[in-house]
Amino acid sequence: MNIYVVDDHAMMRDAIAMVMRRLHPHRKVVELGCLAELVPSVDVTGSPGLILLDLNLPDARGCSGVKKVKRHFPGVPLAVYSASPAADVADECIDAGADIYIEKTAGSRELFAALRSLLLVLDIPLPNLRAARDQGRYPIGLIREAMEPRGSNPAAC
Repeated sequence: MNIYVVDDHAMMRDAIAMVMRRLHPHRKVVELGCLAELVPSVDVTGSPGLILLDLNLPDARGCSGVKKVKRHFPGVPLAVYSASPAADVADECIDAGADIYIEKTAGSRELFAALRSLLLVLDIPLPNLRAARDQGRYPIGLIREAMEPRGSNPAAC
């Protein structure tokens, strides 16, 4: 399974790729700077098992990128991340085909926990994952839970 990270900001792309390499050192992580590079890269590097996509790229704004990815790779899990607050765009991304939405504003620990949880959740066959999402049992709750330290009060500073 190859993991593709698509982000035009090199520092963010590197950070996401680094986390993915730490979580799965045996998987190939492919870094791309724009959406137009995805299909040619897959042709050369191999099929994706997971795609991580920045919501706003020079060649795709908003959910248009999500729709393009799902058109080319309908069965591949897709994680979308952005600086936009989840309340503003998460549902729209999920409706467009994303399997999860992660805010870029999350700290490194939260990002690591979210991506680790995402990979654990992805061990569930994709049709079951989508069925759970459609029934309101979407695994984003698992990711939120993993991001909060056990026994802590999330509202406390």
